[in-house]
Amino acid sequence: MPVPLWFDWIAGGASIAGLGYAWWASHQATGAKDAAQEAREAVYRRNTAEDIGRIRDLALDYLSALQADQFGLALHIAGRFLSACSSAREQHRRFLGVEGVKLELSIELIETSFHRMQLGVDRILLIADAQRVVRLVSSVKGVLDRESGGEQP
Repeated sequence: MPVPLWFDWIAGGASIAGLGYAWWASHQATGAKDAAQEAREAVYRRNTAEDIGRIRDLALDYLSALQADQFGLALHIAGRFLSACSSAREQHRRFLGVEGVKLELSIELIETSFHRMQLGVDRILLIADAQRVVRLVSSVKGVLDRESGGEQP
């Protein structure tokens, strides 16, 4: 039995509508995938900023210990700082970018201060190095906070 001509037109129209719907669904899925990727990046960037914030707190504790002539505590904090900073530098290398150089310099300053402290070098030099470390790490934290869209104390 022959198929009426109008049936062919309806079937063709349905096929075109189906293709249009498939394209629209694909486009929506791509948009959702991009949004999920952006959200994931934002979370990683925020985590990086929080880790650097903890490192900044260690730098401030180190400075405070030096200012209070608590050299044993300062040595302990310096060790924690070096460990945390090295770990964060490797873990967050992607998000640190050029700011990672500031962390490298901070590590070098703390290592130098660590050795100077053991040799009994003048406290004023140690404090000056510690202040520089606080400035460097605070700078990295500020950049990351701005990039992640939220200023944190």
